[in-house]
Amino acid sequence: MATERKADREAPVTILPSIGHFLAARLARVGAPLRVCLSACVYEPDPARRRLRQMLDSAVAAGTTDFAIAVDRKSVPGTLSWVRSHLRQRRGLLPSVLRPARVVEFDWQDDFAHARNVALDLVSHGCDWWYAIDNDDVLECSEGRRLPEVLVDLPATCRIVCIPYLVPDRNGDMESEAMYETIFRCPVNYRWERAWGEFVKPIDRREGGSINSTALVRRHDRDWTINRQRGANSRNRRIIRAALEADPTDQGLWAFWGQCCTDVLDWKGAAEAWERALSLCQSTRGRLGLIRYLIPVCTILGRTDRALELARLAREWHPERPEPYFFDGRARFMSGDFTGAIEAVQEGLSRLGVVARLEDRLLHSSLPGPPHIYECEPFWLLAECHGQLGNFEEALRNIDVALAGRTHKLIALYLRQLREFFGARECPPFLGVIVQQVFAATSAAIKRLQSYETEAECLADWDTLMPYLTAEHVDLRLVMDFAERHFVERSAAA
Repeated sequence: MATERKADREAPVTILPSIGHFLAARLARVGAPLRVCLSACVYEPDPARRRLRQMLDSAVAAGTTDFAIAVDRKSVPGTLSWVRSHLRQRRGLLPSVLRPARVVEFDWQDDFAHARNVALDLVSHGCDWWYAIDNDDVLECSEGRRLPEVLVDLPATCRIVCIPYLVPDRNGDMESEAMYETIFRCPVNYRWERAWGEFVKPIDRREGGSINSTALVRRHDRDWTINRQRGANSRNRRIIRAALEADPTDQGLWAFWGQCCTDVLDWKGAAEAWERALSLCQSTRGRLGLIRYLIPVCTILGRTDRALELARLAREWHPERPEPYFFDGRARFMSGDFTGAIEAVQEGLSRLGVVARLEDRLLHSSLPGPPHIYECEPFWLLAECHGQLGNFEEALRNIDVALAGRTHKLIALYLRQLREFFGARECPPFLGVIVQQVFAATSAAIKRLQSYETEAECLADWDTLMPYLTAEHVDLRLVMDFAERHFVERSAAA
């Protein structure tokens, strides 16, 4: 009897493994659902952890089954334990016990690839797919299906899933889109490469190896405040500077550096960086993207001849595509050649039929906002040009077409103002001149702010600074955004 009672007391020890074997047997009979792992490296400077909470909750809601998370030690204290606790709470007891989240801490080394590989090394061997998003992103499923349900329908030859990445502008008014390789089939035979960007190698480019899907969306957080307050962009610039010193022949680095220059309205620096990238780029498609950025910067700097030359090169490389003609129209518009601009834009519109693939349709305008290049900008340019030439009825018609597409809030406002002008048969001020005046006045104010090391020094010289801040056409919002980021970064560096 004593032996039986002892056995009875020890029996519960084997219950949990038995449950696991039972569930495994059941799943084998009905067909086990796909296991999908989130691989993420986390830097969390916000004590409220709002964005990190959003990211984790979206991953759970999307049906993610496994979690491999590396936490930067520079995050607010307690982030590692908070991640484990939060995931247990959101996932429930049984999933947390059967597939516990793998969470570790690591030391940031100014190397994005290293940080991502720390998390990638934690991905469970039993997973079918893995994906990576940042802690200021969320993953959204559409069509009423969860992540495993979307992936299970893909052909066995598919190794990579590209999904749209939506990023809001500074005001959160308009989201730009780009297709990113985000979800990868296991086993994990990939590694992140390059310290300064998101590059996965090797990428399987064979037929059927990569599929685009709009059933999933990666969306960047709309609140840019935390990012600005913590000076996150200074880390990016520091990494890119170091990488450029190590390899000045990397065209991708120069392209990234051009974007960093535009953050502070350093148009001359941006133009030099993108020109360098253009000279190093071997792909005509890559050159087309660089020209898209270079043309508006050249017009801001008054280099109209260079903008027209770039548009001509784009037409030579891709005579069948509409974008080079839109670029040419923009360059001619900004130089005041309205008739030439109309002809170029109409030529581009006649070629819109070749735009078939989704990622091709997601090429955007970059000045002065991000309206879709196929839905808004061509017709807005036509309206402006016809108005300047006195063809008001044609201008009004093109304004209506432009407003029917997806437009930036500020562009829509300007279009409505144009409509009032043209409806009253008044020719409005030439927008190209206004844009150049805005950037000139704003750049001067930012350059003045860069000369101050601290906020106290800035305030002490307030009387000298005021004329820059109150100058006609200055965009005070951009100036204040820069000032906030600038002094936080200077303080952190000190």
